[in-house]
Amino acid sequence: MSNIYYMGFLSEPDNPNFYYKHSGANIKINYMIKALHSIGIGVLFFSLGFSSKNKSFKKIKYSDFLTIYYAATIRGNNLFSKTFLLVQILFFLTFVLKKKDTLIFYHVERILPIIIFFKKIKKFKLILEVEENYNAVKGSSLRDIDIENNQIAKADSFIFVNDLFPKIIDTNKPYIVCYGDYNLKTKTKTKTKTKTKTKTNHGIIELVYAGLISNELYGDVYLAIDAMHYLKEGYCLKIIGYG
Repeated sequence: MSNIYYMGFLSEPDNPNFYYKHSGANIKINYMIKALHSIGIGVLFFSLGFSSKNKSFKKIKYSDFLTIYYAATIRGNNLFSKTFLLVQILFFLTFVLKKKDTLIFYHVERILPIIIFFKKIKKFKLILEVEENYNAVKGSSLRDIDIENNQIAKADSFIFVNDLFPKIIDTNKPYIVCYGDYNLKTKTKTKTKTKTKTKTNHGIIELVYAGLISNELYGDVYLAIDAMHYLKEGYCLKIIGYG
């Protein structure tokens, strides 16, 4: 029997090992789990993380479609805790993951070479979820950026965050583009006894770009700005970022 494993830094507030929070990853990973569930595919999730507490390894079955394995932690985010997490990843890749299995891996630069190494040995199928090139975000040299892109290209298929990655990654392998959580939530109005002054946006739909602001002509922030030309009136783009 083959299994579908999913590995990444999932750190929701109610996680039993009190991992430090990774909000962006939480949203995307949860959406992917729900999307897989909607088409009848269950996931065995190996949750990575660092914590302010010493916590043991845990296996929790939330439903027939989702079981999460929480990596044990040594308190802090330091050399000891990182080495301890690495040992658990190596154990998983060596003794748990089989040739017939599929691994969905939420791309982390420092872990990806290890995943690729074991893929060569064990021949499991690797679906890489790519949110960014970490060396590009850090402003590293073009050589380092290319090395990371070449590592990414070694996966069997991809879940890209935007339309730029298929043009950058040198591969003809299958991929999909998933911009984020497509489940739009609507607010319900509740009656209150006290009157309060509230701001209104007069029907304007506000969009937020949150991320790197760089001088690269084809960077994500410019892509977001250009996309506004394709929307009807009534949209407002707000940019929150760093760089």
